[in-house]
Amino acid sequence: MEMKPIPTLIVGGGTVGLSASLFLSHHHIPSLLVELHPRPSSHPRARGLNARSMELYREIGLEKVIYANETALVKSGGLRGETLVATLAHHSSQARQAFYDRLEGKGTFAHLSPVTGSRCTQDALEPILLAAARERGGDVRFNTQLLSFTQKRDGIIATIQDRSTSVQQVISADSLLMEQRAQYVPHSTFRPTDMAHWAIFSTSSLKQISPTSSRIVSSASV
Repeated sequence: MEMKPIPTLIVGGGTVGLSASLFLSHHHIPSLLVELHPRPSSHPRARGLNARSMELYREIGLEKVIYANETALVKSGGLRGETLVATLAHHSSQARQAFYDRLEGKGTFAHLSPVTGSRCTQDALEPILLAAARERGGDVRFNTQLLSFTQKRDGIIATIQDRSTSVQQVISADSLLMEQRAQYVPHSTFRPTDMAHWAIFSTSSLKQISPTSSRIVSSASV
């Protein structure tokens, strides 16, 4: 079993973990990211980024490539009605108008930030982040599982396993910042405001309603 000291261990190779690797590298802090799955997920999942996220990606020079990889969702809007049948039967352009275009005070948004949000879905975003993370020195390992970790006086001992070869490593990660954060930064729990259900499907019969794309992403509070 090999012992390797590293400053930061990141567990999870989704958008948050890959972004953490990128921003740590941006500040010249080495890290190791481990992800249980063999590759990024191909499911779209999150369907966009807000302006604040794009501001952060702009800081590390990724906003242009993210905008360039926006999907057909960038042309999509929303339909609203009392029932599903009534909603789909309503063909007016106003009903299909993008939600953002209907917001009051839309014209003021441009003065608040040099960027706008993006409709880049998560399956398109994560390969961009992965390539950039590795290019900038981040150690990103898929097929690698965190087996256990133990808090020590001067750090954390974490055991990880390469699932493709079954090789185990023990990582000593400095926990100084973790201790400082727990001591000085207050935290609290919160209740979620709502939940969403996503349905993704393809059908030619809906092209009359959404001619720009045959893929519809639908959400509803439950």
